[in-house]
Amino acid sequence: MLSKGPPGLAALVAGVVASWLAGGRPALRSLRPATGALVLVVLALPWLVPYTVAARPVFVHNVLVGEYAHWFFKPQGLASRIVGPLSILLYFLPWTLFLPAVAAWWRRSGPDDGRRYVLWWTVTLWILIGLSGKYRARYYLPVYPGLAILTGGFFAGATARVVRRELWFGAFSVAILSTTVLLAMGFPLSLSGEGPVYMPDTVPERVLIACLAVAGAAGAVFAIRRDRLLGLAGVVAIVLGAILTVEGLTSPARRARYYDVPTLGAVATAHTPPDGTVFGYPDLSPEYDVYVHRRIVEIGSEELTRLLAKPSKDVVITTRRRWAAQAGTAAPAWRVLESRIVGGRDIVVVGGGWEPCE
Repeated sequence: MLSKGPPGLAALVAGVVASWLAGGRPALRSLRPATGALVLVVLALPWLVPYTVAARPVFVHNVLVGEYAHWFFKPQGLASRIVGPLSILLYFLPWTLFLPAVAAWWRRSGPDDGRRYVLWWTVTLWILIGLSGKYRARYYLPVYPGLAILTGGFFAGATARVVRRELWFGAFSVAILSTTVLLAMGFPLSLSGEGPVYMPDTVPERVLIACLAVAGAAGAVFAIRRDRLLGLAGVVAIVLGAILTVEGLTSPARRARYYDVPTLGAVATAHTPPDGTVFGYPDLSPEYDVYVHRRIVEIGSEELTRLLAKPSKDVVITTRRRWAAQAGTAAPAWRVLESRIVGGRDIVVVGGGWEPCE
């Protein structure tokens, strides 16, 4: 909670809900909620008291309303609210393919308190995180362990006949996924946002991943023909691990190209005196704090208009579209110093007339 605000309490809420639905009131009492609440209050006071005493307006407007409330009440399209939670099913591949069998087996195998607890813990987290108005794929990381435990429980507890049927289904699915990867390497997709970072863009990388995909399909068929559960799991783990290793070695270079914040930060720092300010309109991601070695202030449209009305020693970082909308009313001294594509958006550094000494 101290690092992420109220969403940091999602794990505690999930624990309470899962305990109540799986074990009833006795399970809730075993959590010792009064002691837990006291500990939480004690940990929060050193952060909460200075904030409210020294900067109450900032705390209420920027933190409580502007940050925490926006987590759950920020206007967000229905499509985004739906696609975000459903993306878990994509990221959980290939094990997503077994979730229907897991659900069917669980209904036939009778009640189990452990599975119920894991299920309600996972579903609660899934829903709470899905309500976030500031979706990030990494927010769902706490959900995957629950799905993994439920899937593993199926293979450990289901009968051999049921598992064998799912093995055939799994091998067939792995072969289809491998074919999809192979086609994606031969006919690269045009992706938006962070997508290009994870799409191989060199011939050697595409050839290597394509060969791994072919090996995965062949290995899955070989394992299932010999009725080897561990063999199929080993093929999936090795092939996916190898592909992720390739991605781990090559994607940082692509990210540096698609998110060239260091260059923007260096230009903004060089064209701002030590006592100057770098303004961001309407906001800047936290990574700019690393590469801009000057004071950073985020401003609104009215403040931006006043700033651009006369020459200044400060600079502004904004999108090219927003700069174009303001350029007609800006003083002649303001000009574009540098531009880069950051996450698919054209970002510009605009200077107000001050030039660094040679």
